[in-house]
Amino acid sequence: MPGYFLDIQPEEQQLPVQQAVELAMARRLTAFDDLPDESESIRALNAHRRNEVIDGGDILKQALSLMVNAMFYLESAGHDGKLGPGRDVPPELTARWGNALPRQREKLKSKLLSSGYSAVYLMGTEYGEGNRSAKHAGSKRAHWRRGHWRRQHHGEGNTLVKRIWVKPQMIGDNRLHDEVPGHVYIVGSTGDAKH
Repeated sequence: MPGYFLDIQPEEQQLPVQQAVELAMARRLTAFDDLPDESESIRALNAHRRNEVIDGGDILKQALSLMVNAMFYLESAGHDGKLGPGRDVPPELTARWGNALPRQREKLKSKLLSSGYSAVYLMGTEYGEGNRSAKHAGSKRAHWRRGHWRRQHHGEGNTLVKRIWVKPQMIGDNRLHDEVPGHVYIVGSTGDAKH
């Protein structure tokens, strides 16, 4: 359908994201309520539109959690990302970038951009092999502890709250492993997942 899917009113913009989406969905659904004098074809069309709103809203709610966390992560990371060539850059230019000194990379960046390629900030490169937790070293099998958000109280009387990103880290012994099993996280309810 052309146009917007949901409209979040100004007073709803202060609410938690999921709650604002629920209210906007409820308002959108009432627009497709059946009236007593409507024909069978109009009722069928309204039912179809209600199902579209419900299905689209479910997808939106699942995606919003991922989008909001990504925005929080990018906000907290600032410009700590490492500048590098984008995916579309030919391998020979990517190799030149890897071997270049910082001053040479500025020239390469200009060349990439003028040729229509992109230079991007690569996030998460700090989660390599060197990011292991020494305090948890021991006989425990090596595994990743996933990153998460912590609410940190601060300010006068600890009345203010800010988000702190706790980085993922390798837990377990300090020996390097060729392959550490990972985990696939599915966004949304597990009943919707297809294997």
